[in-house]
Amino acid sequence: MEKKIIGFSLNFDWLSSVVEVDDIENLENIDRFLCEETDELLNYITDKGGRVSIFVVGKDLMRPIIAKYIKKWFEDGHEIGNHSWSHPVNFGELSQSEIKEEIFKTEQIILKTINKKSEGFISPSWSSSILTFKTLLNNDFTYDHSIMPSIQNIFLRLMMALKSKKRKESITKIISWRLLLFSIRQPTKPYVLLSEEKKMIQVPLPTIFKLFSYWYTPDLLLSFYSRYRTLFLKKIGSHVVFHPADYCSFDQISNYKDLFPQSNIELGERKKVIKNYIDTLYENNYQIITMKRLVSSLNEIKLKNLKI
Repeated sequence: MEKKIIGFSLNFDWLSSVVEVDDIENLENIDRFLCEETDELLNYITDKGGRVSIFVVGKDLMRPIIAKYIKKWFEDGHEIGNHSWSHPVNFGELSQSEIKEEIFKTEQIILKTINKKSEGFISPSWSSSILTFKTLLNNDFTYDHSIMPSIQNIFLRLMMALKSKKRKESITKIISWRLLLFSIRQPTKPYVLLSEEKKMIQVPLPTIFKLFSYWYTPDLLLSFYSRYRTLFLKKIGSHVVFHPADYCSFDQISNYKDLFPQSNIELGERKKVIKNYIDTLYENNYQIITMKRLVSSLNEIKLKNLKI
């Protein structure tokens, strides 16, 4: 029986995605535990023949432990992608020059770390814009998967806003109706973005009726998602986005763990659940692949073209 493919996208943002880390004294320990626990999970996937795409925050790569492991994972066969320089939650509202700098600086440090330019991008918190698309096209990215084309994006932002006093961004930056409307207006199926002679594939989150979008965290936290998982994974261009908070210990960042709803689940249980999730995919004849390979398979399908 021919295997089904499923893209795996690790948004490798941790503490720097929610707070400014420059003045944190135990940052080296935080980085070490983050990378060791991630390495454990990636080895579990690799041992089954799978590979994932790891989207790294450029500023994090300035720290030696992060850079060391990103290089290791690249050498292990995983893809390294661009997740912006500083993870601004309102990325899509930045100016064109700011977006360009966020992407370009991250590309420079990725190139320095693994001696290869990244091909894929995902914006922080699914915050995108036409300016983002144009910048990615102008910098020859092959694909982007920064779109959550459902009203679920609204609820996600509202949940983040409730924690705004502890986050690095103000509530006015977290809540952006313009960005939410932009995302919900985007197609739910993969499509080709065209600008002059350049093109790039956009791979939105698996979405049903513009009501619900799928990534791993809701599956972990809400039984509704696990019951309907198969419906999402049957979508064209189906992929699974996950985060370190889904499987990492919060012991090193106990002052900030309430910013992550996953912290309500004991570490051992979270690790067990994600490994069972991976096992279930393989038992159902799925092969875990990088987003780059997933996008390559989409090139064989006739996709809708959108000019910008």
